[in-house]
Amino acid sequence: MRDPGFATTKSTALLLALSVLVGCSGSGGGSSPAVIIQRNAGYYDVVLDHAGRTHREVGRAYAEAIRATVPDYEARLDALIYLQLDIVNAVLAEVQQPTLTIADLVRRARAIAANVPQDYVDEIQGMQEIYGYATDAEDGRLSANELLVVNLFPDVLRPGGCSASAAFGEASATGKTILGRNLDWFTATAEIAAPLSAVQTFKNGSKSSVNLTMLGMLSASSQFNARKVFGGVLDGNLEKPYPEDLTGTRSYVFDLRYAIENFSTMQEVADHMLAGKYAFSHNVFVADQNVAGVVENDDSALGGRGLRLGDSPLNPDIGRTWGIPDTLAVVNDFRLPLTDWQYDVSNDYRWASFQGLYAGAGALGGMKVDVGRMKGIAGYYGLNGDDWTTGALFLSTPEHYFTMQSIVLDTSSMELWAHFAPGYPPPLTPTYVRVRHALEAP
Repeated sequence: MRDPGFATTKSTALLLALSVLVGCSGSGGGSSPAVIIQRNAGYYDVVLDHAGRTHREVGRAYAEAIRATVPDYEARLDALIYLQLDIVNAVLAEVQQPTLTIADLVRRARAIAANVPQDYVDEIQGMQEIYGYATDAEDGRLSANELLVVNLFPDVLRPGGCSASAAFGEASATGKTILGRNLDWFTATAEIAAPLSAVQTFKNGSKSSVNLTMLGMLSASSQFNARKVFGGVLDGNLEKPYPEDLTGTRSYVFDLRYAIENFSTMQEVADHMLAGKYAFSHNVFVADQNVAGVVENDDSALGGRGLRLGDSPLNPDIGRTWGIPDTLAVVNDFRLPLTDWQYDVSNDYRWASFQGLYAGAGALGGMKVDVGRMKGIAGYYGLNGDDWTTGALFLSTPEHYFTMQSIVLDTSSMELWAHFAPGYPPPLTPTYVRVRHALEAP
């Protein structure tokens, strides 16, 4: 595996130390800039304004603004792709699956992109007008194909782990859903990827939404809308070989963006995410003001797919039920009957941690979960501070995963808090900052 060996340039270091505001008007009829990027505490605050502009115009303006704001962005993304490829190939070798090349990733991405909604394809193509180097290679330049691969990372390569949980109804201090969601990634990528965390607002009338992601990624990671519906993606079991025939295969991260932009309830989002054909098994954590659930898209031979709620019956092989009313949790496995649940020490210990942290919540013991308690749950760092095998939910393991973003959202007010990892080495404990956004209550 390559040493990431990625040094921040002096110009970027200066940008990170200052509050940088960059506007790019792009073409089209909008009176405000198409893209505004501002550097805040640990993340880039991005607004993409679609008013009077095509999606392609917005995509081009976004890439122009990134180039002006983060001069080494192209080199970072190029390095990230090939480092991630090395890491995944090491995992594939362990399970005796064929290793991958950049050509394999491009083939996968092109096939899946054929089924991505055209508006989103147009945005990517607009960015490719700026980041469209001709050669697919580890050369510090970002080709059009490599940019496509980055936007489809979860569909073609897999970025990492993740976990999430929620309290609602009687278990919530507000009576509305309060949720926590951790985005975990391979620790070896921390120096490259963590400084690129972004809170990205798609300003598009009734379709407006906010996405916590990485700068320049247009697909959903942790996204919510003005109707207070949230969706976040998580990896599922990894052992299944990638399909050779991708005919009709969709992107689950772009399907989730579409669902968040167009639907008003958790159930509608879940139904949409259960209808597609996808290359990788995965989970989608979904929530609205009233309830939370997990779309378990297990494409194993068992054929189990469904929406898991807090009171759903679980796979009998697990030997336990969730048992805590008005709460829900998810790690990187499947828990419904007829899904391919496989024992994994990290998944099992993190599940047990969630159960312990929620014990006594709501009607069982009267402990109401508020924003402060949810920070304690999402930010729980286990018994030894950084050992992923002892039930840590907030991760900082040098040889495995780190928590790149830890998100807490109160849907009653849309109050948002987040931890953004600063780089390498990642911290052992989170630092949550208040994130202001366009969709919260005044």
